[in-house]
Amino acid sequence: MKAKKSEKSKNNNILKHFTIATVDAVGDALLNITTEDLINSIYLKSDDTDVQYLIREYEKQLILSKIDPDRFAKGLHQFFMTMADYIKSNKIYKKFFKLDYIQYVAMCKHNTNDNILVGYKDIIVQQYAYLAGTTKKVVCGLDKNDKLLTVDEVGKWLTEINIDIYSVAKESKSLKVQLGGDAMVIKIFKKHGYKVRSLEECLDIIANDQVTTNMLDFMAYFITERTMQILPRPYRKPTDLVNANPAFLRTDYTQDLIKEKLTQRQIMLPPEGITAKLKNCGEVTEIYLIEVIEDDTVILLWKMRFSDNTFTSGCYDTENEIFYDMYKESLASDYTHIPIENIILQNYMNITCTLTKDERQELVWFKEVKDMVKLNESNGLKPIVYYEIKEHNAKFKGEVVNRHFDRSKYVAELMNIQPYLRRLPIGANVGEEAAKVAKNLGINLPKGYTLVRGFSKQVYKNGVYTQ
Repeated sequence: MKAKKSEKSKNNNILKHFTIATVDAVGDALLNITTEDLINSIYLKSDDTDVQYLIREYEKQLILSKIDPDRFAKGLHQFFMTMADYIKSNKIYKKFFKLDYIQYVAMCKHNTNDNILVGYKDIIVQQYAYLAGTTKKVVCGLDKNDKLLTVDEVGKWLTEINIDIYSVAKESKSLKVQLGGDAMVIKIFKKHGYKVRSLEECLDIIANDQVTTNMLDFMAYFITERTMQILPRPYRKPTDLVNANPAFLRTDYTQDLIKEKLTQRQIMLPPEGITAKLKNCGEVTEIYLIEVIEDDTVILLWKMRFSDNTFTSGCYDTENEIFYDMYKESLASDYTHIPIENIILQNYMNITCTLTKDERQELVWFKEVKDMVKLNESNGLKPIVYYEIKEHNAKFKGEVVNRHFDRSKYVAELMNIQPYLRRLPIGANVGEEAAKVAKNLGINLPKGYTLVRGFSKQVYKNGVYTQ
């Protein structure tokens, strides 16, 4: 018992150390924001009472950082501890993940000052580490029992390295040791097994860890045991630029046309998802696409493989038409984010939409082949794609086989999902809208339950594939 308490105390001290950086980051984000502008800004909104409570609590911290910076700095660690206990005891991890997603959508839509939302994000990001209870684990989703799914921290020994750097900087009473290129930083990295030659290499390692960790935390809203395969391991380093085929470097105008076409999707992807195998597409060799439904919105999850067998992941919100990848906010987004978005959305459109000849000529810049041999034997320069799906073999139960996904041989069938009752997390209350819908349907909701509305979707089926 004492050993466990000692470990918990050690983790808390480490988390407290890292929260110092959060205080500085929030201060930098709000540096040119007046207290009046901060208080009067339009903040995040949600119809969910639990999410709205979380919004209010984090907004209080944001405002406190401006009106009383010292109190904010001294109390932020305890605030994170308190909120972690509250979220855990009420089993509202998913609601917290949703808050993070609402913040991202607001930033993409520029609903309020971007600097305010950056400060908001800085606070939310640090809360993930407190939910995990340690910086050695990264939150990446929820299992069927509403327990956190985690993976090991992205960069080995980076927790110890950050603490060592901070200690040296504190002893010297100067941040120049951390930011100015002191040889001690390089020495610390080498001490933990990193073969670095410059401060820039050290800072790149830290940046790669932070950006990838943020991506894993962000994707937690969509990750369950069913979608765990979307997690990108081994990770593509964010600082490694993506060499995508130049054919995919198109204007925002073309991207807008693709997104508009995707609002007219005829079908959903098969439940197991689809793999697009690519050739002549720069470093991009494969993408995996699978859909999930969150709040009646279809979200496309994707994972991209590169020629060095590293991966990156992201999502596309079909209702808000918002695409996410870790390169989006980088200075090199024209060479990374834009081509990745085009590659993903073109393939998603090609699979789920019916295109006219003119639309295909304008919006699709690759050739689709129906034979893996043709893909491998191609010697041309034009991007080529082959679609593959995993199916259960009807003759041999439990056996899974890879088959070519030929849309023309699959029948799109309408599947009606009837309304059903779902148990609420402990402490959560049924929403007003769900209660109203239940009443209209003549359903008397049992205590601790909510009503999930029915919906329809189309799925591909053939004689072999089963739901």
